[in-house]
Amino acid sequence: MKLTVLGAGAWGTAIAVALARRHDVTLWARNPGLLDRLRTERCNGRYLPGLPIPPAIALESDIATALRGAQATLAAVPTDGLR
Repeated sequence: MKLTVLGAGAWGTAIAVALARRHDVTLWARNPGLLDRLRTERCNGRYLPGLPIPPAIALESDIATALRGAQATLAAVPTDGLR
């Protein structure tokens, strides 16, 4: 199943890593700086240091691209981030 996780904080990253074992996952981050670090380090050192992000997880900053083709979307962003 193709899934998109919105939010690359601790919760979103953990969900994406867990789901990537069985699904095609895209992790969306609204912060370009965080996304650059995730791509470079393949780890979310700010929120989950030591938990590697598998190469199979696509990392995306454009929400339209992240949602394209998704069969399900999980929102893992703070409510104030939904604006």
